[in-house]
Amino acid sequence: MDDTQNNASLIIYLRCIEEAKHRLVFVERFTSGVSNQARVDTEAACLQMRKALELIAYAAIAPHKTQYEAWRKNAVKNTDFRRDYNGRKILHSLATINPYSYPKALIATLREGTRHYDSFKGPYLTKKLYEEVYDMCGKLLHADNPWGVDKPYDEFRQRIPEYVNLTRALLNVHGIMIQHETGTAAWVIEFGDLDTKAKGHIGQGQPGIHVPKDYYD
Repeated sequence: MDDTQNNASLIIYLRCIEEAKHRLVFVERFTSGVSNQARVDTEAACLQMRKALELIAYAAIAPHKTQYEAWRKNAVKNTDFRRDYNGRKILHSLATINPYSYPKALIATLREGTRHYDSFKGPYLTKKLYEEVYDMCGKLLHADNPWGVDKPYDEFRQRIPEYVNLTRALLNVHGIMIQHETGTAAWVIEFGDLDTKAKGHIGQGQPGIHVPKDYYD
């Protein structure tokens, strides 16, 4: 059984996404002010935001775990994928295995009594924006060097609500397209709210399926 059809892989995916969901709540909580120290609150929100983004990357490994593990063994330095932690680098690595491994934002509709999943047309956290937010978080996770350039605290604090909303828009309902030896398959994930756990549906792999170049558009 490949990772696509492996319920254990889906469970790991959902566990990561569920944790990311709760961390986003703490991002908002710190943004609203907890310590009465604007920079401390911003840094705390930044840390939770970065961890949420890392969990998205870890989740994306799950349906590709076997391929990713084999690919990482050929790395020049660290060859153990279990030690990976950089979300941006993980997504870049996964893209070499499958260019459609990043989540695709969807919207669920009911047509003639049947549930359909169409592309979400609103703004969401694209892969490019993921990388920008991830890198910005990295800049704020260290104390300021007094001889260095001031860090973008105010910009990040002002844009945190936008980043959280875009992340939720990506995850609310999303799909993972998986390419493997026996064909192309998909998982559909429903994020849920704090009272509803994330759940997923495993699609059957089919040979010869063509993924369009505008898949993310």
